[in-house]
Amino acid sequence: NIETFMALNEASAGGYVHANMNHINEIIYGNSYDKRSFYPSIMISEKFPSSLLEKTEDLDFNFNDYCYLYHLHFYNVKSKCEMTMLSSSQCEWCDFDTKLDNGRILSSSFIDVYMTDIDFFNFLRCYDCDDNYEIVEMWKSKKDYLPKVLIEFIIDCYKKKDFWKKERAKYEENSKEWKICDINLSIAKRNLNSIFGMTMTKTIKKVEDVWEDGDFKTIENDVNEFQNKLFMQDGKSYFSFAWGVWVMSYARKIIFDAIIENDRKTAYSDTDCIKSIGDLDLKK
Repeated sequence: NIETFMALNEASAGGYVHANMNHINEIIYGNSYDKRSFYPSIMISEKFPSSLLEKTEDLDFNFNDYCYLYHLHFYNVKSKCEMTMLSSSQCEWCDFDTKLDNGRILSSSFIDVYMTDIDFFNFLRCYDCDDNYEIVEMWKSKKDYLPKVLIEFIIDCYKKKDFWKKERAKYEENSKEWKICDINLSIAKRNLNSIFGMTMTKTIKKVEDVWEDGDFKTIENDVNEFQNKLFMQDGKSYFSFAWGVWVMSYARKIIFDAIIENDRKTAYSDTDCIKSIGDLDLKK
């Protein structure tokens, strides 16, 4: 369904990368916190859309058994955090009075945006809006863990990566044995990381750059062309694109679990790590 696919495209976003606006141009001596194999760990531990996303008007939400995708309107929003969450580029529209922190929304009288349920609840943690929002459209899918065979493959890839990392540490750097271990470690890392990559490969785009007459040209596919490409692509993808969208949503949520509790101490975040001023409280 072209409408559902486009909504999923609009809701997709990358990792959270941002600097605390109150610590720009400062030299900070702090700590760094990283999540090892962040995306694979999410793929084996969280639940994802396990059926087609179908449009619904049912407001009897069941977040234990279903994943939800929303088209939302927010009114009179204001960030609660120094580390502002939502990027303006993620939005369909922001009002002209929108105030930005290096591209991320500090405040706005109106925002039009697509979000997964995970991002929606994360937004409500990070912004004041007095529950002044409207669900314009909504899709839902059954919620379940990824297939067992895939989870087992991810775990096996991680074990190989961990094995070769430990083996490499036994030898002097750049020795013959070290180089053999390093090659095998690189292969193991690529195998592990490529699993997530196969969920987020966007093979069909509304706007494409094509090589024509010795130069790149930007073309916008009309609805019929887009529908045709979507039909031709059916059954050829490695994994569900929705899985990748939800992996990224979970990743942003997990990073903000730490940021919200340590907002003023957070100097910078990049996808799977946080740079802090002093120690962070990560007990929660």
